[in-house]
Amino acid sequence: MKLDLKNDEEFDSRNFDKDNGQGAAQSVINELRNTKNINSPIVSLEHNANTFQAALDVDKNINVKTEIKTKENFVSVKLGLSDMKDYLKPKIDKVLNK
Repeated sequence: MKLDLKNDEEFDSRNFDKDNGQGAAQSVINELRNTKNINSPIVSLEHNANTFQAALDVDKNINVKTEIKTKENFVSVKLGLSDMKDYLKPKIDKVLNK
């Protein structure tokens, strides 16, 4: 996490929690404040769980192709992951122990 924790009133955890689960930011912040240890078991567990979940999400969508559609003057682009499969798949397999 790259955050400035000097002022609780200005911290917005929505983006971190969106990617890591509801309450994840506060859990990590509380642990860091309590232990002053960036490698505490709770922080490591949170990181590993979120990395694993992200790997599952990518693995599930690894064959999705990018789609470009045009309707009148509107162009819609839905980005897929298949273009990056050769690069991503070995990394995902490593995280998922495949």
